[in-house]
Amino acid sequence: ISYPGFHDFYSEGNAGDQLFFIDHNSTQTLEETMQLVTQYSDNIDLLQFATWNDFGEGTMLEPTTEFGFSFLTSMQSFLGVNYNVDELEQIFRLYNLRKEYSSNSNIQSSLDNAYWYFSQLDPEQAVAIMDQIEGINLSVPQNENYLVTNYYPNPIKNNLQINVSNAINEPITIELFDTIGNSIMKFKKVNRNGKLELTSLEGLTNGVYYIKLSNKHTSQTIKIIKH
Repeated sequence: ISYPGFHDFYSEGNAGDQLFFIDHNSTQTLEETMQLVTQYSDNIDLLQFATWNDFGEGTMLEPTTEFGFSFLTSMQSFLGVNYNVDELEQIFRLYNLRKEYSSNSNIQSSLDNAYWYFSQLDPEQAVAIMDQIEGINLSVPQNENYLVTNYYPNPIKNNLQINVSNAINEPITIELFDTIGNSIMKFKKVNRNGKLELTSLEGLTNGVYYIKLSNKHTSQTIKIIKH
């Protein structure tokens, strides 16, 4: 059994006398008990982590204000998984979006999809859904008829070139959003040669933005970073 420490609060909760105390020592106790598995691997068939969500005994493994993600990242490192704190922070992001949009059934449905992608070990798709929610509040319809085939550079400094697939001489509406869904600018450009060049971005402050491009057939949103 591996554990991060032990510090019950039974006395404070009027549930009995205090039993004993094992200092967490940051993540040292957890790492030492995990290393025992390596030391005695010939005699150990199963590693049990004790326990999950047990704040009453100080053996919690999930994130806390005091310890952050440190217990989980220690486990990730010991178990050799392909994930790190970045994925954990994205799951925390999902939790916060659940709370922020608790009364919006459409967004909750999309967050269900993000949760499913996390459960299938596909965090990239889950992050893409959350990016859409935070960037445009689900106001941009997505379609398999992709309008944008490529765009560069990204991150950008001043200009952005977008390669598009719609008909020559057909106008495209372009709208720029910040990360909380505010529309910053909106205009139209005509596709002359399969390329659109945006040259009005030098005035933007550094950060993340979303560009929605739409014609009479479809729309698509891309994410850019301004440096």
